[in-house]
Amino acid sequence: MVVYQGDTTFSELRAQGFTLGESVVLKLCDTLASGHHIYFDRYFTTVKLAEILLEKGFHCTGTIQRNRIPRNCQFSPENEFKKKDRGTSETLTRADGTIALTRWLDNKPVLIVSTFYANLSSDQCRRWSKRDKRYEMVSRPEAVKHYNQYMGGVDMADRMLSVCPARARTRKWTIRFISHMIDLAVCNAWFQFRDQQKDSRVPANKILQLRDFRLRLGESMAAKNALSSDSESCSDFEDLLPKHLNRKSGIKPIPSDAFRYHKAQHLVAYTATQNRCRKPKCQKTTTAYCTKCLIYLCSTIKRNCFLEFHQKS
Repeated sequence: MVVYQGDTTFSELRAQGFTLGESVVLKLCDTLASGHHIYFDRYFTTVKLAEILLEKGFHCTGTIQRNRIPRNCQFSPENEFKKKDRGTSETLTRADGTIALTRWLDNKPVLIVSTFYANLSSDQCRRWSKRDKRYEMVSRPEAVKHYNQYMGGVDMADRMLSVCPARARTRKWTIRFISHMIDLAVCNAWFQFRDQQKDSRVPANKILQLRDFRLRLGESMAAKNALSSDSESCSDFEDLLPKHLNRKSGIKPIPSDAFRYHKAQHLVAYTATQNRCRKPKCQKTTTAYCTKCLIYLCSTIKRNCFLEFHQKS
């Protein structure tokens, strides 16, 4: 990992004439052994970068901007290309066969540079048609297939990081960097949690989504911190009490999941009005409620929904 700190971050590479995108890729490849296949998006891709990586023993594949294509690479006119059927592709290959430039028509033309894949083979992929309001099978070059396959993880991470980010309204890069790393750690933890749930054959609709996972994680950490603070403050307070009053109370934290199972203190209180008990499968009404969860739960000799709700079955 390299933390970008301005123009001084890649000063040596920038002095050699490399762009910022090229410098990032070359710097990150310093620790890789030759033989790897590198994938990156249009911000980093240039033909010059592909040449240098090939000299270092790396293959690469990435989308590229139109203004970075060499002038001697002439595709058919774009207006005519857009009129063709979806899935149409064209490929230009360098005379020595080292670099191939592929243009593929999806919703709009996509340009990909690769030192490994040319348009020698293709497959069919399922794409949504806005015009026909249905899915259709579209021809796809091999370079596009593998680019989507290996860049999917990066795109997924970027998308997940946009879900409830822990961004602080500050210009201090240190705080923004730390909050970003926390978000990244939470997303990676959720990916592992989701995979473990799938391996345990948990139904997809029962697996916590990232937003709920973040909420549960925050509640658990807050509850754990509150419990440790409460226990310390209680012990200090008990030391100040007279001996005849310094007695252990019979109320102990009840295990809960976050607030329900994770050591949160739950108490029964009563109101003058009745409401339906919130414990699943209980249809009775009650005047008792939990002061922590703020929901109504039966608490009688015959029905102790309060206790059952706060215990794992």
